[in-house]
Amino acid sequence: MKILYITSAWMSFRDVLYNGKEDSNGMPAFENVLKKLINKGYEIDMLVYNLFQEDFKKQLNIKSTWLKKINIIRVENIETRNGILKPVYMINGFYKIYKATKDILKENKYDFIYGHGALADAASLVARKYEIPFGSRRYGETLWDLIEKKGYMYAFFSHIEQIIGYKIKKSFLIATNDGSNMDKCYDKICKNKNNYRFYHLVNGVDTINLTLDEKIKICSDITKGRQYILYVARITNWKRQDLAVQLVYYLMKNNVDIDLLLIGQSDSNGYLEKIKDIAAKLGVSERVKYLGIKNKKEIYALAENACANLFFYDVCNLGNVFHETLSVGGIVIGKNDGSLDKFIINNENGFLINNIQESVLIIKKLISNKEYYNEIKKRAIETSKMKMLSWDDRSNIELEIIKNAITAKG
Repeated sequence: MKILYITSAWMSFRDVLYNGKEDSNGMPAFENVLKKLINKGYEIDMLVYNLFQEDFKKQLNIKSTWLKKINIIRVENIETRNGILKPVYMINGFYKIYKATKDILKENKYDFIYGHGALADAASLVARKYEIPFGSRRYGETLWDLIEKKGYMYAFFSHIEQIIGYKIKKSFLIATNDGSNMDKCYDKICKNKNNYRFYHLVNGVDTINLTLDEKIKICSDITKGRQYILYVARITNWKRQDLAVQLVYYLMKNNVDIDLLLIGQSDSNGYLEKIKDIAAKLGVSERVKYLGIKNKKEIYALAENACANLFFYDVCNLGNVFHETLSVGGIVIGKNDGSLDKFIINNENGFLINNIQESVLIIKKLISNKEYYNEIKKRAIETSKMKMLSWDDRSNIELEIIKNAITAKG
């Protein structure tokens, strides 16, 4: 079986494409499924579309053992703009992927085309002409949040590629169930039209087994023995690290001396500097520590031993970091926005808050009552084991959907 994989050079994947990294630092939903397809013997060609202008002149620098098994046949650079010209540039990007796919299909034959990200749905228009089944994969989006806050027409013109992608006919669409409500987007945009099968799937989770000595060393080296709360997320506006900085300030006012550890890749949008400015104005700069990118072992050890792990994002709190945190018994304090309701029962296996000040009393109790802290951790692990699939099992579900699409065509 031969597959054409169409994907954006999303943030962490860029490190594998251009910086010679073995694995990306994020998006296991992308990487795990792709690796499984390779291991199952699928032949994969890849069309990469690149939205980061700083990478346009870069040469591919692939040293990853698994990615070397894939034939990257084309990289399509797509310029983007914000503001009034954004939809024009997105439509142009849509056309460029359409044309690139058309060129590729003139020279190659495929059993299936898999498009990742909204712009990749342009390839479905070409796939239909060649009678090749096309599947679409969408990850966390802010579209529903935008529709609710500013209305459908505003969302249409500011995210035209996403809405067009929902409408286009295909074999299936797999959307990540991460709290961003892509099922609601599908219902509103498609209005029960049976253009394809829609799957709203929760990601999988795998734990890393560390010895007690390894955990102690990791935490000691990074924290220097200080109490800390942890925030693992890309440093960007809607992830709301500013709220975590405010929490440290409120804790300080309540005589709780604690550090905030921020882990994640920083977008080049000035938000990290804004975070530092807020910390300085609130007088907590010494307590707010940006650690950059850390590996999985370090994140798992820190999450397990943190006084609390914070999930204050505007959307998508039910992401990979949440599942990984819960799996090791990390104490979760998350926004009470409905996204975590299927996993967190407030005050039993984690906490759901309506405002930042509520977190202060929670953290004070967790620090002062070790038995209570350990009971929450125990229930978190039990919840994860009961409700979560391993990444191997979750990936198998996606492969089965792909195989069914290919079989249906045959």
